[in-house]
Amino acid sequence: MNDAQIKHMVDRFLSWRLPADFAPDGGISFAPWHGAPVPRASQPIGTNLFTAEQAAAMVRYMLGSMPADDAAPVPMLLHCPQCKVRHIDEGAFLLKAHHTHACQRCGHVWRPAIVPTVGVRFLPGFKNDGPAT
Repeated sequence: MNDAQIKHMVDRFLSWRLPADFAPDGGISFAPWHGAPVPRASQPIGTNLFTAEQAAAMVRYMLGSMPADDAAPVPMLLHCPQCKVRHIDEGAFLLKAHHTHACQRCGHVWRPAIVPTVGVRFLPGFKNDGPAT
């Protein structure tokens, strides 16, 4: 996750309209302003617990142990479940992690696994149906 995405998350967090039944800590109370031009216009937003810098530090901490979503795709020998034709990813799709594959022959779309996959001509370490030499 990059800095712009973290800033976006912090801005959204700090501008989130608190629910009408929120219960702040430490005896803090909120009396709505009854002259508000729009219903709930004076309702508090965000938090009074963090500055933007502290909220960014909290978001970075939360993301610190998050598993990567850009895992390398698993190379697989794929065949279309509809027409049984071999499916080999080429070009940009060869390196791009993706879950869904479309048959170049019949157009059938399927997901061969729950992890990102790539249709390859040979499995790593093997070529021409035999071990690599």
